[in-house]
Amino acid sequence: MQKYIELKVLDQQIQEMQQNMQQLESQRTEIISVQQALDELKLQKKGTEVLVPVANGIFMKANLADSDSLILNVGSGVAVEKSIDQTKAILERQGDEITKVEREYSDNVDQMIEKAMALQAELQKDDDSCEDESCGHDHHHEESDKD
Repeated sequence: MQKYIELKVLDQQIQEMQQNMQQLESQRTEIISVQQALDELKLQKKGTEVLVPVANGIFMKANLADSDSLILNVGSGVAVEKSIDQTKAILERQGDEITKVEREYSDNVDQMIEKAMALQAELQKDDDSCEDESCGHDHHHEESDKD
């Protein structure tokens, strides 16, 4: 019974890690999109009409006053001015960090899957050695008695 519970816990952990990995992938994709938008913005001249997002799916037309610098929210209500290149460098570092975390998650998931497969094989072996669940054998001790 303990192996079965351990397998269920592992399955849940694997699912959670995979969901986290999907969120990280989404964040990384968003970073790439922002970097591409910044490249396009850099090519625009002062006075160019642009669409500024006001809310999700709502935009306002505006004229570009400066295509060389951006205002970045750095947290706690603090905003700083950065060049497009500086901003892209920050995004690059964030993307690299996300990639690093994705690799760590992937390695952890692989290890958990291996452990789950081993537990599943043990449970199958235990099931195969009994006609039904009420056989009364303690399979863990049975194996150690064979030594």
